[in-house]
This record gives sequence, C-alpha cells and structure tokens, in this order.
Amino acid sequence: MATDTVSVRLTFTRIIALVQDGVINHFTYGMEVIGIIIICQDNMTQKARIINRKSVEVIDFEQETAIAEQRYQQALSTEGLPPEVLEGIEQEHLEALQRLELFIPFLQTDPPQVSETQEVIPYYEEINGAVCLMWEIKENDPAKIEAKINSLKSELSSTDYQVIKAQEYALVGVVSEYDIVALSQIRQALRSQINTLQDLLL
Repeated sequence: MATDTVSVRLTFTRIIALVQDGVINHFTYGMEVIGIIIICQDNMTQKARIINRKSVEVIDFEQETAIAEQRYQQALSTEGLPPEVLEGIEQEHLEALQRLELFIPFLQTDPPQVSETQEVIPYYEEINGAVCLMWEIKENDPAKIEAKINSLKSELSSTDYQVIKAQEYALVGVVSEYDIVALSQIRQALRSQINTLQDLLL
C-alpha cells in the first residue's frame, strides 16, 4: 500500500510539472481514475495560498494585480503630494505586490471513486510549486457503515413477505411461486453482510 502511495505522489508531481509547462490540461493516473485536474482557460489566472491543511485563499491573480496597479496609479495622480505621502504610497504598493507573491498556481482534482463505507476528505498541499486540492480516503467511516447497514436491513425486510407467503403455501400443500432455496441464500447473504459491517463498528 505504501508503494502505491509513493507511486501516485510521484506521478502527480510529474503531471503538475507538465501542466505548468503547458503540455496538457487534464490527466488521469493509476489503475483506476484517481483524480482529474481541470484547468480551463478562464481559470489559468487562479492562484492560491494555503491557510491550513483544510482551507485556502483563492484569487484571480491577474485581476488582483490590475486592481493593485490601478490603486497605485490613482494615488500617484494627485498633484502636490509631499514626499512622505509619496513614500507611503510606494510602500503600500510594494506590500500589496509582496502579498500577491504569496499566491501560487491552484490545481483542483475531482474526488476519487470510493466504496459505500469510505469517506472522502479534501485537503490542500503544496506540490511542485502549486497548491493542489487532494483527497484523503477515510476507511470504515461509522456514519457510512451505519447507512449501509440500514440499507441492507431494509432490503432484508423487503423479502419478509415472500418467506411468509412461502410458509403459507407449504401449510396448504401448494407449490410456492417463490424459489425458497434461492430466497434463503439471498437473505443469508444479506445477514452476512450486515454482521460483517456491524463487526467494523466494534
């Protein structure tokens, strides 16, 4: 399992490098589709900075740069400004540009396909000079397991009337319209699944 994780990370890093070089604009990797980077032309100016593992700040870099430049030029257009005011304007503009430099390309991936008992949790990580939306798979999520158990119980209950009907036919010596052997196997398989899932909650 660890080998697979390393392999995916190396592949992911390589693909990001290709994306940044303009070679491709989407990808899949692995035996299954793990994720797809979607980079539309409209979003090429999107950049981000990581606030923490669970959140990022995303901006339109070109737009924010243009706004900073516009404010700077408007401030300078006022005539007769004393040197200390001009110095303050220059400093403010420099700080605005320095803040924008904290933002790097933002790449998003689609969540991976998971089983009914797994939960997908998004997180952010810097890889190869880009903020990447990544996905962590949480195994045996209790809420997902409970939901699956309830679904299986409902499916099991839905066959109760067939069992009752078959018993009634047997009492009066009439051949049942249901295949009682197949029905019994299906119900046992459902019970086994329920028991297996319940064990995961212990």
